Amino acid sequence: MASQIRTEEKSVPFFILPFSAECATSLEVLRRNHIDALELIKGEEELASYCYTASTCCLHFSQFRSIVTGANRTELLNALRAEPFCCSKTDDVMKLNSEPESNGPTPLSFLFSGAGAEFFQMGLELYQTCPSYRSHFDDINSQLMDLDGIDLLRWLRDGEEIALYSLISIFALEYSLLQLWADWGVRPTLCVVGHSFGELAAAVAVGGLSLPTAARLVVSLRQSVLRNVKPGRMLMVLVDEETTRALLNSFSQHTIQKFANFLASNYITKATVIPGVFHPYHSRYMIPAPTELLVDLEKLEYSRRHAGVKYISSVYGKPMEASENLVASYWFQGLHKPAQFIGSANSAVTVGGRLFLELSPQPILTGLMKKNCPEANFICIPSLRKNISNWRTIIEAVAALYLHRIEVDWAKIWNNLNDNTNKRVCIKPVPHLLPKYSLPN
Repeated sequence: MASQIRTEEKSVPFFILPFSAECATSLEVLRRNHIDALELIKGEEELASYCYTASTCCLHFSQFRSIVTGANRTELLNALRAEPFCCSKTDDVMKLNSEPESNGPTPLSFLFSGAGAEFFQMGLELYQTCPSYRSHFDDINSQLMDLDGIDLLRWLRDGEEIALYSLISIFALEYSLLQLWADWGVRPTLCVVGHSFGELAAAVAVGGLSLPTAARLVVSLRQSVLRNVKPGRMLMVLVDEETTRALLNSFSQHTIQKFANFLASNYITKATVIPGVFHPYHSRYMIPAPTELLVDLEKLEYSRRHAGVKYISSVYGKPMEASENLVASYWFQGLHKPAQFIGSANSAVTVGGRLFLELSPQPILTGLMKKNCPEANFICIPSLRKNISNWRTIIEAVAALYLHRIEVDWAKIWNNLNDNTNKRVCIKPVPHLLPKYSLPN
């Protein structure tokens, strides 16, 4: 029986107010109308009804859009009154009151991080307060329980250190975020990029893995690694590949002292042992595991990927051809071959990636994308951040997507935000600013 985590079936104290118009003048009139209306509102229930009505009952034009988010009426009013008008403090994602290059939505790509992104109680706030997220997390957790007795709630709730639980939790969280975004009407339209363990959720996103197959793959991976691979660690060094290769004093033997001396002599201080990772993934030391693992993986049923959304492989560092599928041999290679994320990042930009949504515990890949593609013009939006409210981050992500003409299901978003969403109120409309005509006698 799975562990229990206290949940809260009540309204989330967070609000989102989108508005749009066909011209800048009308948008400004709407802003002033919202300020006047919010100044008269008393209480969170009335505020929620007002924002719910604006979200679900008003037309959403593509030409000019703005949006404000906040935990209370004061935050919403401060954002609406800001000069120049600004709807959020989220970095690098808000472009307001500007006419878009086109009226259509920006092509959207998804990023999925791997080892090193996990931390204690990641996504716990969403699990406790978001029914849709909790339902999807429980789906994957129940399958893992049935297959191998893996109860991720023990790690999520108590931080209990159980072999590979932190890495498996990354997949569970990313899968749950993927399904939550889908519930809200948000899906990748251009490409998906998964790094290391993040490739599992990326494969689900394009139909290459079903949930039952992904769960069995995760269990087979865990069992094989625990039986066949000696413990080890992974080190993140922020230098290029050529310099990293020079860190290794030979192909057969490595000494800690020489490694440390090399770091010191070359002034490389940004070297970090990746937390929560206790096996040397993506290295030849994993080879004992794949031999047995391949036999198990070949017993699984794999699906053809959906057409239209590119799958950019971090095993190959490039997009996979439409004829290539994510079968046993692919996952076999991914365990012991280096992750080619630099190639993946460049490929994502090359195929036209300009808007990325990262589905991970914290925006690890956002920084790597910016570092490896410094000349490219793109925006990365985090779904979650460490040490920041889950709801604040994900609602600001909704706001950023809205500004880039990504259509969302507002009713379903409010079903998760507020338990009293069927109340609608009157919102003052904007008069149509029609040109004057001279009518003949």
